[in-house]
Amino acid sequence: MPMLHNLPPELLLSISHHLPLSDLTALLSSSPTISETLLSASPKRLLAPRPTSTLHHSAIQFPHLRLLRSLPRLPPVKDSATGFTPLHTAAVLNSVPALEILLARWAEYLPLEEACNNGFTALETAASNGSADAVGFLLSAGATPGRAAEFAAIAGKVEVLRALMAAGHKVSGEVGVAAATAGQTEVLRMKEVKINGRDGFGTTVLIAGAKMGMREAVEVALERGARIENCDAYGWTALHWAVFAGMKEVVEVLVERGADVGAKTDDGLGCGELAEWWEAWEKEKKKKRTLVQAKI
Repeated sequence: MPMLHNLPPELLLSISHHLPLSDLTALLSSSPTISETLLSASPKRLLAPRPTSTLHHSAIQFPHLRLLRSLPRLPPVKDSATGFTPLHTAAVLNSVPALEILLARWAEYLPLEEACNNGFTALETAASNGSADAVGFLLSAGATPGRAAEFAAIAGKVEVLRALMAAGHKVSGEVGVAAATAGQTEVLRMKEVKINGRDGFGTTVLIAGAKMGMREAVEVALERGARIENCDAYGWTALHWAVFAGMKEVVEVLVERGADVGAKTDDGLGCGELAEWWEAWEKEKKKKRTLVQAKI
């Protein structure tokens, strides 16, 4: 980039419009004079979305925070591929300095609750990526937790859960269920996680781990006092789900721990019928695979 510094401003401006975003970011960050000259001459064009991203996102990613701070106060643009606002990008990178700059300069254009293409807010994105510092900052800035705790639990981000709790947010039953579904035993070992908590469907931590075949999660739940005969809203126990899903190792663990093999669901189904359903389903899947392979 030094070779460009001596070019006339008009020529440099023309060249800058055609530079890849990474090169443009490097050029603007290399000299406050060049940055001020180009951005004042053509702010909208330089800040417009490029095929890969935008200048706001690029300045955060590299990072060039001095450049970010100097960008014109025009509305920042979302990343077209992800729907990320600059807040999302800074949250993923756990960059509190970038978040501070963004909210100091563009708060009116960057609502804390704005979602990306996947429906996640910046706080939820930070939580699922384990960006505990960003989570703490966004909470202090007024962001609502939303599903941040569940996303952190699924990803096994204990530090994020601690940051949420430090800010005064309680760990709901959904958090333990989410952790068990993903087999996140470190989360399940947290004393704040209610091991007999439930989600909105009555699913317990033990049931969630059993239906997904998460043997270690099931063992941790039992060690922490999970009640083995608890049912969900449809009268299904952890054993019912493990049998129905064909999770043989989990079935063995539950039976060894005293699960009632004779228990019935609210619809009167026992383990025998559920096992037959699973076997029939497996046979059907095998038949379909054979037909597909024959066509190939």
